Amino acid sequence: MERNNLIGSRLREFGSVRFTSLKGFAEAMEMQPSNLQAYLKGEREPGAQVLKKLRNLGCDINWLLGDEPAPNASSDGVFISRLPEYRLDAMIPAGSGELVDLTEWIRSETLDFDPAGHALLQIDTEFGYSMTPVIQPGDYVMYSYHAKVYDGDIVAARWDATKGAVKIASFVQGNPSLVALISSNPSVPPIVLERSRLVMYKVVMLIKKRR
Repeated sequence: MERNNLIGSRLREFGSVRFTSLKGFAEAMEMQPSNLQAYLKGEREPGAQVLKKLRNLGCDINWLLGDEPAPNASSDGVFISRLPEYRLDAMIPAGSGELVDLTEWIRSETLDFDPAGHALLQIDTEFGYSMTPVIQPGDYVMYSYHAKVYDGDIVAARWDATKGAVKIASFVQGNPSLVALISSNPSVPPIVLERSRLVMYKVVMLIKKRR
C-alpha cells in the first residue's frame, strides 16, 4: 500500500505538470476519470498497459515506480520538485466570485521559499499585540529580502538600530516621502515616518503558533 501511495503521489505530480485538469489527463490516458482516480489515490498499481501509455506521454517510469530518486528534471524537461507539496483544495475569491472546487483533481502546489532570500521573525510574546487578531504573539512571519513592497502589504519594518515592528504599510497620498505603519489592532495608533528612514521587507507567509 505504501508503494501504491508513492506511485499515486508521483502520478499526481506528473499529471499536474502536464495537464490542466483531471479530465484532460484521463482523456490522454484513454480512460474514465474515475478509473484514473484509483491510481492517483494509490488504490491501484498501474499495470503494463497503463505504464506504456504513461511512458508515451513522457513520464519517467523508473522515477514513477520509485526505483530512482526524483531528479531536478526528467529527460524530456518535466520539472520534478524536491520541495514540499501541499494539497490545493480550491481557488477562493477575495471578493464576491464563486469558489472553484479542486478536490476532484487532487491538485497540489509547491511553496518555494528559498532560504537564501527569506527569513523568519517571531512576534514578541509580551509586546506583540499590535497586529491582533490577524497575527498573534508567538506567531512566526516569513519575509522576503527581494519582493517589492506595495501599498497595503504587511511588512517587517525597521527604522533605527533598536526599533522595528510588523505592520501594514500605507503610502501617504500626496506625500510619497511618508509611510504610515498601521496596526490591525485599532487601539494602536499609526506610526508615520519618513520613507528614507525605513527599511521594509514584504511578509510573504504567516505561520500560526500551535495553541
